[in-house]
Amino acid sequence: MIDKIIYLVLEGLKNILRNKGTSFISLFLLSISIFTISMIIVANDNTQKVLQYFRGKYKIEVFFKDNISDQRATSLVSKIRKISGVRTATLIKKEDALRIFKDQFDEDILKVLGYNPLPVSAVVNLSRTKKSGIKIDQIIRNIKSVGSIEKVIYQGSLIKKIEKNYLRFKNKIPYLVGFMILINILLIVNTIRLSLVSRKQLINNLKLIGASKTFILTPFMIEGILISIFSFIFVTPLLIGTVEGFNYLVLNFSSFKAQIELDFTSIMWFYLLVMVITVLSSYRTASSFLKIKA
Repeated sequence: MIDKIIYLVLEGLKNILRNKGTSFISLFLLSISIFTISMIIVANDNTQKVLQYFRGKYKIEVFFKDNISDQRATSLVSKIRKISGVRTATLIKKEDALRIFKDQFDEDILKVLGYNPLPVSAVVNLSRTKKSGIKIDQIIRNIKSVGSIEKVIYQGSLIKKIEKNYLRFKNKIPYLVGFMILINILLIVNTIRLSLVSRKQLINNLKLIGASKTFILTPFMIEGILISIFSFIFVTPLLIGTVEGFNYLVLNFSSFKAQIELDFTSIMWFYLLVMVITVLSSYRTASSFLKIKA
């Protein structure tokens, strides 16, 4: 039994060596395809982290009317905190605004004007962990509805652009992965078919002497599996190096300090999926070509 398994594995390896050119091209193209899908998976796993970084930069400035009391402003800020999509809301009283102005501009506006013209305000930060997109217009309407608000300043166009691109990327990932998996299937099918053509006479001889369907098909299935394994071996260090290189560049040459993480659990599940697809594709291709009922 063990000798039979060894023979079938060696035959699968010989199939690759007999068709070096085709096998190398298939290996190269399959590696590119697997690497591309792996990077898409890494991007998908880290998109939320990147989005959280940008969401941490979102800031809404709320200015209350001049005649509002600190007690009333505190009450309104508490209401703002309860709005869906709001992470924090910090009240800035008139004396706080005066101190901030002096720290930023090194100018005592109270001495210049004789009174404090700065209004009571609040700084609102938006949620960073929402899976769905943040609807900034709805949040602004809810903030204005609390009353006694003079003006709301926010980077509406920037927030909308980031959220829109995030949702667009998330929605396209399944299509991208599906397209790349289809390419994987076509590459495996093409490799197995060429290998079958080159060994058609030997296969006919095996059928004449009564070789079983499994005995004939197994080497071609092993061939597809070996090409996939060689692709994984090539892609894995390249994937790790790409992620580490990206983190090095980001941490050392940009203000973006969030690191990209490589989740091998997702990658291994993908590798397993590719292996299953390889076995099924190889089996169906060989069965169809040899006119053996699958």
